[in-house]
Amino acid sequence: MNRTLLKELVRYFSEIEKPNESEKYLQLQLESEIPFFKITSVSRDDLEEAGFDVSKVSDTKMCILAGKLADDYCEQLFWSSLSIFAEEHLNIPKKKDLARPSSNSKRKQ
Repeated sequence: MNRTLLKELVRYFSEIEKPNESEKYLQLQLESEIPFFKITSVSRDDLEEAGFDVSKVSDTKMCILAGKLADDYCEQLFWSSLSIFAEEHLNIPKKKDLARPSSNSKRKQ
């Protein structure tokens, strides 16, 4: 299943205030399909600390902001940071025959 669609479905189910048993089950199933580890988050406190008025910021806007921040990070720093930490700090060896992903590669969260 497309990761973007998975993310949107997970977001949809997580925004249901009082999910029924079927909705809870579907949410758990969807979350188990996303094979990646979260590396950061954003909160209204973060926005407030940066000087923004968060009194009317919806969960939907927060989700959109989180997605845009994740996309920005992936497009700018993700691949270089991943290589540095994996290779230099954790001693994870690189495959000899595998080319490094281009900077234009898009990682979907």
